[in-house]
Amino acid sequence: MVAYHVVTPQSPRVWIAFEGKKGKEIELQLGVPRLERLKDARPSAAVIGPGLPQWKGDFDVPPGLGGVVFPTAGGAQPKAFHEPFTGTNSWLFEKQKLVLPETGRYYLVGYLPGRADGKFWLAFGFKEAYGLRDWLRLPAWIAKVRWFHEVRGMPRWVWALGALATAAVAVW
Repeated sequence: MVAYHVVTPQSPRVWIAFEGKKGKEIELQLGVPRLERLKDARPSAAVIGPGLPQWKGDFDVPPGLGGVVFPTAGGAQPKAFHEPFTGTNSWLFEKQKLVLPETGRYYLVGYLPGRADGKFWLAFGFKEAYGLRDWLRLPAWIAKVRWFHEVRGMPRWVWALGALATAAVAVW
């Protein structure tokens, strides 16, 4: 899964709730659209939940929960990444992993420390899995991802697939 977030003063963070099981490893990765104005953006992610160390972050979390922050500032330089399926480019930060200490409700929080505007994406999980409904929504999803990365138009393969589907329906 991936969450795309446009940071504004009214929406500085994205929160994703999930049910976690003790001992389950989670994986996350942060990225920023490869745009000149975002070249210095360094997003952070936090995992908030039961059994984690006492929260010492710069925003409030639900009572009784701890948390771990995964900053990208001060770490390795991001790598240029081209996603061929959507035809978008990002700066990609190192993957992070965490083993959940207890079973319960957790929150994955993405944000841009010290910035009131910008954008980033937060991917989590180990594999991509799509159902029929997802494939039917694919053109709209690609358009939204390209809009987020400020890339206009659609990849040629999408238009070719649309033409092929139209021809198949006409023959059928």
